[in-house]
Amino acid sequence: MVNSRKSRYKILPEILNRWSPRAMSGKSVSKSELFTLIEAARWAPSARNIQPWHFIYCTHRAKSWPEYLNLLEESHREWCQRAAALIVLIGEKGESNFHIFDAGAAWENLAIQGQSMGLVIHPIAMFDHQKSRELLHVPKKYEILLMIVVGQPGNVELLAPELQTREFPKGRKKLAEIISKEEYI
Repeated sequence: MVNSRKSRYKILPEILNRWSPRAMSGKSVSKSELFTLIEAARWAPSARNIQPWHFIYCTHRAKSWPEYLNLLEESHREWCQRAAALIVLIGEKGESNFHIFDAGAAWENLAIQGQSMGLVIHPIAMFDHQKSRELLHVPKKYEILLMIVVGQPGNVELLAPELQTREFPKGRKKLAEIISKEEYI
């Protein structure tokens, strides 16, 4: 697949080429590959070096896999069944909301690392957060933030037809739409 994204300014190709595919083969990822992703996340910047992120993972061969899949909305469940792992990202709440910002930076490191390894890395925000808290025994001091799908690339034709048409890197807003000098305009 050719990535037709173009950046107006020269940025790292790892950033330009990162996207969130859905087509997965159902093959496993090794423990080493999975832990490499988390290691990359571990090195994210963090306000006051608190590092509030925590990752809870389940591989597709685990007994609890069906329970993890059932946390997802039905529309995600269909294509996520071919994932190798599901990771729930949580952030320890502090005096401010920096746990969200810091966990987001950790997610981005994980995503870029996974892309560089040739893995499918896809974030999902729409899942049952309360049911996740109960199933995973997440203490109240943590906010459940994101589910991350990890897998080996697969055949796009295995996706539902409406997803096949969306299986390509998307563009971004123009720079002028997201930047202002000195005041919002």
